[in-house]
Amino acid sequence: MQATDRRRRIVGIVTLTAMAAAAMIAGVTTVLLTRSAEQPPVTLPEFASLADAPDSDLHGTVAYYSTESGCVRVVPVSGAPVADLVCLDEPEGRYGPALMFRPDGRLAITMMEGSPATGTVAWQKVVDPGTGIVEDTPAAGLPASVEEALATYPVPSTRGLRSTSQDDRIEITVYGLGAQRYVYAENGPPGYHLAYDPIWSPDGEWILIDDTRLLVVTVSHPPITRILAADPGWIGPASGTGFPVIAFTPDDLPIGG
Repeated sequence: MQATDRRRRIVGIVTLTAMAAAAMIAGVTTVLLTRSAEQPPVTLPEFASLADAPDSDLHGTVAYYSTESGCVRVVPVSGAPVADLVCLDEPEGRYGPALMFRPDGRLAITMMEGSPATGTVAWQKVVDPGTGIVEDTPAAGLPASVEEALATYPVPSTRGLRSTSQDDRIEITVYGLGAQRYVYAENGPPGYHLAYDPIWSPDGEWILIDDTRLLVVTVSHPPITRILAADPGWIGPASGTGFPVIAFTPDDLPIGG
């Protein structure tokens, strides 16, 4: 994989793993691909959008970097409203943003620079999604290294989830007590892969997956998949960074102010 910077169309915390590198190599960021001149285009699986039809039964708040706006964006899992908190214009060599909701509901946004193994934290801002008030973390309060910064992020739960991505098809099952059932099984364009392992919501009511979009899958009978965001991504090299690119909290936070 080329180590070039790019912006990808794509706590609870989501950690970028080697799966992201495989997804980038496979061309998962391409939303519309043509197999050949004789065959019609192959698109991503189609689902309803929570932005168009919000669902008040879904709870929680998600933060991600929007490649559409170039900003860190927050959105309730129910689907609306959406707000851009901090817009980024970073020099070459930086990567992120790493995102984490703090216990008080504010969002910590961290940009890093240098190699993931020996790099440093370039800056950190803490934002209140309700008021939009942004506070800069003083230099003296920044973690001494990227490793130290990431050590403060909790690990998301993937317990009871099994996923496969092969032959342009994604399958996800929930298993336990000797049984399993499919909650997601879809074909996609060439290179259709998950960007990272699917993870449970903090309340265990839905699963968050990334197939270049953020998808919310409620594990009902039958399961229901809907699009939460069409443009999640990150800034900087896609592999080996290990930073959390999505943050979510079980709380329905006030958004906009």
